[in-house]
Amino acid sequence: MSDQKNWFEQARAQEARKKSNWWKWLLGLCFLLFFCSDGDRKEKRYCYNFGEEPNIRRACFKEKLAPDTECVFTEDGGVSCRIPS
Repeated sequence: MSDQKNWFEQARAQEARKKSNWWKWLLGLCFLLFFCSDGDRKEKRYCYNFGEEPNIRRACFKEKLAPDTECVFTEDGGVSCRIPS
């Protein structure tokens, strides 16, 4: 009888240890998401649509364009922008 009681106590203690670790897993997951996300490493890009339907093309730049900037697509697929003076 004492062996069976001892087995039940061991099983109960093991189950209690399992239940007490859930918050450690949750905390570890939060740290992992916070420190390993690449959201802060991406450089900001400013994207604009140019052209008219159905030939709208999209171009992205590292810096914001001035409101009066004129941009045209080149034949090689690039973008050429200038600010009128």
